[in-house]
Parts: sequence; C-alpha cells; structure tokens
Amino acid sequence: MAKHVFEVVPPELTAMGPAEGAWHAWLGELAAAYGANLTEWKAYSKKVPPSLRVMKGKRTIVWMSVREGCFWASYILGEKAVTAAPAELAPLLDEAPRYPEGRGVRVEVRSEAELPLLRQLTALKLAH
Repeated sequence: MAKHVFEVVPPELTAMGPAEGAWHAWLGELAAAYGANLTEWKAYSKKVPPSLRVMKGKRTIVWMSVREGCFWASYILGEKAVTAAPAELAPLLDEAPRYPEGRGVRVEVRSEAELPLLRQLTALKLAH
C-alpha cells in the first residue's frame, strides 16, 4: 500500500489560548524527566491537523495535537500497562477504544492542572 505524503505545516500554538503554557511545560518535562529526545510533526490526512509525535529514541511516548482552547495528549497503552494501572485510571481506560497496538487514551489538556494525569499515563507507557 502506498503511503501518502502530506506537507506538514505545524499549527499556530496560540490557538490553544491559555493551554499553550501547559503545552510548553509538558514538552519540557517530557525531555527532562522522561528522556524524550525526538519530536516530529506528522499528518495522516489533509482534513485533520498535524500532531506532534514525542519520542524517546524510536519509541513514541505521546502524540500531542493543537486544538482550539486546548491540546490533546494521546497515548497507546498496551495490555500490560492497562493491567498495572492504578484503580483511579480504570474509568478512563475502560472507555478507551481498543486497537491491535493497545488502548487509545486521549486527554484534553486546558491547563497545567491536567499534567498529573499525563505523568501517570507516561509512567505507565514507559514502564511497560
């Protein structure tokens, strides 16, 4: 199957409004605390804005997407990570769609108040 290539133009981060501070804080923390050392803007459709793929080496940690007034942090968690997750994450994980690679968890981030949840998900992702 041929892979389609789209010109990727990163979106204006100012569209996030107050969430832009959380975006920058989270990217900095991913690098400093979790060893994220690569980022790459990707687009899979001309209809959907591009997402920032944040990686540690070749392993994707999280996909971050700019949205109006917020950003989305999207994770794919394998079953080992889901099984090891604390009970407080059960509702979020139970609602997450299942894919062959694992469960797709999307968090809407409007401020730094959501960063503790992203820390939990990142720790799970990297531990399993």
